[in-house]
Amino acid sequence: MMRLAQSGAVAGLCPITESSLGDGIFDGVRWTDAGGAIAVGSDSNIRIALSEELRTLTASMVAMAGALGIETLAEGVETEEAQDVVRSLGFGQLQGFLIARPMSLADTFTWLQTWQDTHAPAPEARAQAAGDPNTP
Repeated sequence: MMRLAQSGAVAGLCPITESSLGDGIFDGVRWTDAGGAIAVGSDSNIRIALSEELRTLTASMVAMAGALGIETLAEGVETEEAQDVVRSLGFGQLQGFLIARPMSLADTFTWLQTWQDTHAPAPEARAQAAGDPNTP
């Protein structure tokens, strides 16, 4: 298999199919170290509703980003329901009309300060979430 990776081959992975094949976990690190590439996609399994497949695919991408230390942003969040969905999928940041409407640069600074004052966790909570060993 590593010889195939060395050729620059792309391994297409579908989180839904890969999770139910029962043939073990794909060794992506070894594959990419050998020169292979990875593509994440969908096999459009007809036994699964498209909306559920997309939810699973999105949750998998968000989890992968988190494992790689990449922040995630859900754009176009316009309703409380959409906010609940993207939060349940694990997105770290949200953007959209629910959060704020377009505004001038000058208004942005005022809005940002107000948002941070009302939504940002206390410094102790941020330090604890970041794993600061000096925070109980």
